[in-house]
Amino acid sequence: MSVISKNCKIDIKNVKNNTKSIENDKNFAKIENQKIELISWIRTLLCVRKYLPNIINVLDELAIKTATNSMYESCIFGDMKNGTYNQIERLMEINERKVSIINIKLFVDSIINSLEEKYLDFVKYKFIQGKSNKKVAELLSVTERTLCRWHKTVLEKLYKFCNVNGYSLKFIKEQICHEKWIIPHYQKSKKLVELLYAS
Repeated sequence: MSVISKNCKIDIKNVKNNTKSIENDKNFAKIENQKIELISWIRTLLCVRKYLPNIINVLDELAIKTATNSMYESCIFGDMKNGTYNQIERLMEINERKVSIINIKLFVDSIINSLEEKYLDFVKYKFIQGKSNKKVAELLSVTERTLCRWHKTVLEKLYKFCNVNGYSLKFIKEQICHEKWIIPHYQKSKKLVELLYAS
């Protein structure tokens, strides 16, 4: 029968503690990465908010044009059945896209409206109007350093609002899954958020 020395028992205990510590570090890193990804999406949606009303208008115009062309083509070419069916399919796609864009806009507006009054102008100037930090600082009569603090504070507040109200990363991705044009904005936002949280 072998006897395990006290030193060996202590080493085994240390290895177990180190393993738990490594697992905790991995879990923490995973949570931090998810947080940065969600904040990046939030920032992205704030930045693309300015385009959404124009996209909705374009989709409305496209729907009217499609419906008008459908009637014209059916009368001229006499293919009422196939022509009308194809145009209805096209109109339904346009309508689904419009509903998707409206939902994104409503979501962004709801998270913006969750902010305190003093941050609303910051969001309007910085994200929706896309003004430079210097210009936003001038308009709000604050220093650029204060503006950088506000930037992080606003993103943190919006992140907390999303968590509390069940707006997960999965939810946001589902909302924008058909809007591929948003991806370059997200990539830019992710780099900026990583820089913001590195400091």
